[in-house]
Amino acid sequence: MTRTSTTILGAIALALFAFIVLYERQTMSTAELRGARNQLLERFVRTRVDGVEIERDGEVVASLRREREEGDMLGTWRVVSPFEAAADDDAVSSMLGAVQYAAARRTLEDTDAADLERFGLSSPRLVARFQVANETLEVRFGGDDPTGAGVYMATDDVVHVVGRDVFEALDHDAGHFRSKRLVDQGVLAAERVVIRRGETEVLLTRAETGWRIAVDGGEVLAAMAKVEESLSAFNDLEAERFEGDALGETFLVVEATTEREGRDVTTRLQIGGACGERGEERMARVDDGPFACVLASRLDPLLREATDYREDRPVTISDLEVGAMTLALDGVTLAVTRDAGAWKFSVEGGRRGEGEADDEAFAAWLREIRQARATAFAPADALEAYGLTRPRGRLSITDTEGTEEVLEIGAASTEGLFVRRAGEAQVLVLPAAAEALFEPGTLRLRATRLWEYAERDVKRVTIARGTVREVLARDERGFVVEAPVQARADRDRSAALARALARLDVSRFVAETPSAEHGLASPRFQVEATIDPEEGDERTVRLRIGAATEGGAFAQIDADSVVVVLGDELVGAFDEAFVDRGLFATPLREVETVRVQSEGRERAFTWDGQRFLEGDEPLDVAEPPADGESFDQGTFGQYLLLLLLTDGGVDQQEAARAAVGWGGDQYVAWRDGDETCLRVSFEGDSASDTAEIADALDEWAGGRDGAEVTTNADDQPTLTSCG
Repeated sequence: MTRTSTTILGAIALALFAFIVLYERQTMSTAELRGARNQLLERFVRTRVDGVEIERDGEVVASLRREREEGDMLGTWRVVSPFEAAADDDAVSSMLGAVQYAAARRTLEDTDAADLERFGLSSPRLVARFQVANETLEVRFGGDDPTGAGVYMATDDVVHVVGRDVFEALDHDAGHFRSKRLVDQGVLAAERVVIRRGETEVLLTRAETGWRIAVDGGEVLAAMAKVEESLSAFNDLEAERFEGDALGETFLVVEATTEREGRDVTTRLQIGGACGERGEERMARVDDGPFACVLASRLDPLLREATDYREDRPVTISDLEVGAMTLALDGVTLAVTRDAGAWKFSVEGGRRGEGEADDEAFAAWLREIRQARATAFAPADALEAYGLTRPRGRLSITDTEGTEEVLEIGAASTEGLFVRRAGEAQVLVLPAAAEALFEPGTLRLRATRLWEYAERDVKRVTIARGTVREVLARDERGFVVEAPVQARADRDRSAALARALARLDVSRFVAETPSAEHGLASPRFQVEATIDPEEGDERTVRLRIGAATEGGAFAQIDADSVVVVLGDELVGAFDEAFVDRGLFATPLREVETVRVQSEGRERAFTWDGQRFLEGDEPLDVAEPPADGESFDQGTFGQYLLLLLLTDGGVDQQEAARAAVGWGGDQYVAWRDGDETCLRVSFEGDSASDTAEIADALDEWAGGRDGAEVTTNADDQPTLTSCG
């Protein structure tokens, strides 16, 4: 075979292959037809529909085409007649779905011309043609069937009665299928935006460091979120309906310039007068497109004043974008850089040092700086007044691409802290509290979790509250209290304490050394915990907890001079003793003896069948008067006084002192409507004991409605409570 013959045969084979590929692309496959075989229109394969034509009374009222890229199954629908525009995907999908799932209520075969005339199909009121692959499928609609719920529809020589929904899905002009979006090509990638309203103009330009807004004196950084919101309002603006041929008086003009294929393209939105009588809509037009009515509320993001676009955060680079930070203030410079996957810091001037920064702590610091939003802006023509002619500090943050944001730090006053982004024509006034964020110390780079062990590794905890020490020790069942009494510890509270001490978190670091306001010279609580992990050495940790502050209390950990804040939950746990309160739920009939210890004093009380007695008989106290008919009276007793106070939230030590000093009482009970009232008069063993009882009762009654404590001439308290 000659080379020429081989070439000819190759060309024929290539042409045949191309024909086969083209033929298969243009025809429906067996699998596609099999999927449609249960439909009324068995050759209507929805994914292969590339064109729709709707004809009413002999006139084409809508023509749509699907544009597809190579390998694109969905494509993009467009209206191509009687005008050209993007199509509304939802409207087209709804129409195609109605045809795909059309069902025959009745099918009429062997119809003749008279039948077609009677069914309104000889001159159909609507004809729809679908280009399905390389086939054209036509359906014709006649009149309503006698029930009024169906419509006669003809396909080839077969007549069906289908639901009105099929007819109504197709019975539309091109405007129904037109996309309601006014912007055909998006403007989200715009490089320049001009917004004009009356004599006011807002100019936004995209720069390497973000969007810039023109204000008096020059350009300043614009808030990215606000610019994007305005661009989205333009880009996504939709018509409520298309109507009219004029805008009326111009209300707003927005021009967005975008680079496309190497040239600048400007998309112009014009907003005119009211559309309709309610005033909720305005006339709108994009470029030379159709006139439309749009909701006025959708325009709100485009109506901002230029000054409202200003970025009020001092810096904007996000945590994940930061590549390095340098903070210099009053002669001290802190540098933080990324090295081998870790943050490293170094300090020059003042206390020199270097080390590794905690990732989460550094990110939290950066977040706090970003969140210190400006409360006001001032012009940059009087920098000296703000301490910014020669700034006392400078913050530089560089992102991973090398873009740098520089913040100059000026004076602080009662108005706030004055800062300026380098070169900007404005001064930002930050809250006065923000000054602490710009101190170049290393405390903010420390991890807030100081250590981490398993809960079971906490073996022993000692809590000193003034002169009283409570000791908790772990056994096989949990924790027991070893001092000042011996009893089981509350399971839930002691377990929560062990968890907190095993994984100690601080809310924040406050200062390198304590001051009087921290209350650490005479701490409220001193805590010592023994931690003995399965692997590693046993260690003892110590906490000194001082004055309360926002979110917790000031504290020092071990021998470190640094002041931290421990959270409310942990600090609050030390307020109450850890004795299991279930002990106080023991039935009274099972109690024979009660021992009360307080500040070195111990007293024992024995149940005599009616009340607890300590050696001698109780003091003879006069029965108080009742405010109604009495139904009970007698001695309340020392033990019940102790239970009343401890269960009522009174400090356990104070309750114990009051109970130890109990000398005697008398109570009386009566009913006042639906309430039961109790009145108890108390007397202590001494005047000071009586005063302690009165103080404890005052604390108990202070937070309760219907409770009152009064005293007589001898300062003996009487408690009245109704409930």
